[in-house]
Amino acid sequence: MTTPLRGRQGFTLIEVLISVVILSLVAAGLAGGMLSTSRQGRVAKVASARNTVMQTEASRISATPLAELVAGTTTATVVRDGVSFTRTTLIAVAPDSIRTRIIVAPPVGRGVAPDTIVLTRTRRAGAGNPFSP
Repeated sequence: MTTPLRGRQGFTLIEVLISVVILSLVAAGLAGGMLSTSRQGRVAKVASARNTVMQTEASRISATPLAELVAGTTTATVVRDGVSFTRTTLIAVAPDSIRTRIIVAPPVGRGVAPDTIVLTRTRRAGAGNPFSP
């Protein structure tokens, strides 16, 4: 005599395979999200470092007395937070003002575009502000 198989214990092979497929799909979605977040974090880090390089150069130029600023172009490689930037500073001297253009370019392929800042200082600064017209 055989007894009917009521209340079997365990899983069948099909149930296990379906569970593995569902788990794989969920894991793939999570991995994609993690990669995207990581990439955005790297881009934000490079952009922040680029802005710091620009601000440092702008502060240096604004703190330099007008008599010491010489017309010309300088290019330097600056390393900030492990990222190498090319900083180009162009100084143009006019009779009443000095115009400075600072261009900071991060390495190619980092997802961050070069940025430019333009400063104009006049010799007739009013109220102690060297940037006022």
